[in-house]
Amino acid sequence: MEVPARVAFLNMKTGSVFFDCSPAEARIAVKAVEDMRKYGSTELEHQKKYAQGIAEVIEFATTTKPDDEVSETVCFIHIELMADMFGKVENTDYLMTHVVMNAKDYADLRKWDRDSLDIETKKWKLMAGTMAMLWGAEIVVSRKCEEGHPIFCGMDGNGETDKPKLVRLNVTRDKSCGKPNRPSLSTLHDVIMEIHKMLKKLVN
Repeated sequence: MEVPARVAFLNMKTGSVFFDCSPAEARIAVKAVEDMRKYGSTELEHQKKYAQGIAEVIEFATTTKPDDEVSETVCFIHIELMADMFGKVENTDYLMTHVVMNAKDYADLRKWDRDSLDIETKKWKLMAGTMAMLWGAEIVVSRKCEEGHPIFCGMDGNGETDKPKLVRLNVTRDKSCGKPNRPSLSTLHDVIMEIHKMLKKLVN
């Protein structure tokens, strides 16, 4: 019978085994020590609390009945629609804090011009689900959020209640919107030949 491989951690002073574990567990332990040395225990605790907070936002947004809903038929989620949804929340003295959406819906935002979104680059925030910032609110991506139903979360700006306000956007994709037709090679050839004739006339 083959004995599973084990990794032993030794006490350098006494030479005795401090503890042993599987290779997979050892890699996790070593990574945790490296992170602690790199960031410090305080920073790691901050990252852990942040991830827990985002998980709570996702859970609340995806399991709680929204306070309001907006239905739109669009080709894609554009920035003007996002602005309208922010206004829907902020018009009631709530401050936008998070937008929870499916990855397929977030793909629309990735196609905006590069100055519209403040893209997140910190790995620990990306791992938690935060992809970007938009007008002070975090864009959070989760599989728990149903495609076509982004949820806009706001907190009471007056501090009168701790209960977030949720507004769900119900997106219907307009099937008449298609990708622009690319000209065929024969069409491009005809255009090039026509330009060539015009240039030849100008030269002569």
